[in-house]
Amino acid sequence: MSNDVIVFGVGHSGTSLLTKMLHTLGWKANDADESFVESEGLRAINRDIIANGYSPDHSESQIKFIASLGRPFALKDPRLVETLPHWIASFEAAGLQPTLLMIERDRDALAQSYLDRKEMVGTQPGTRQKTLSELIELASRAFARWPHSKMVIQYENLVQAALLVKENRSMRRSGGLWLDDQSQIASSEVS
Repeated sequence: MSNDVIVFGVGHSGTSLLTKMLHTLGWKANDADESFVESEGLRAINRDIIANGYSPDHSESQIKFIASLGRPFALKDPRLVETLPHWIASFEAAGLQPTLLMIERDRDALAQSYLDRKEMVGTQPGTRQKTLSELIELASRAFARWPHSKMVIQYENLVQAALLVKENRSMRRSGGLWLDDQSQIASSEVS
């Protein structure tokens, strides 16, 4: 089994948060940009597939891109909801079977995130000429087609996990509970 990861989900679902966490934990960022944590090479190939349709030339570009990656990698590009099926053969040709981590978010919160950024298709939240409903459906179909290991992570659970440890706060496990060292010190001084 591969340690490589593809972070997958529609835009504004938490893919950037999850990818940043993986990069912090040691997965290679490779050519990920600073602002969106998206692989620039992956994004360029996906944009071309979306704009011009998939062709055999893309397979050559994909394999070359995959071969350039430091491993283990964590890749992310929200355009994968539209292009992921076109990547399966190229990953297999490279001898890789990355784990697909799909992140899902409460639909109302997801729609609000699109609206807050004024990303609309007609009167509906969406992007790249696809409504949010269409993007979610494409993601669901692409996820179902992925032939290798995969799992779904709920955005709300990811945020809760991230809040367990705040910046400048040390935690330790004691008796099955996580205790804040500061609280433990304060309570021992009272005793």
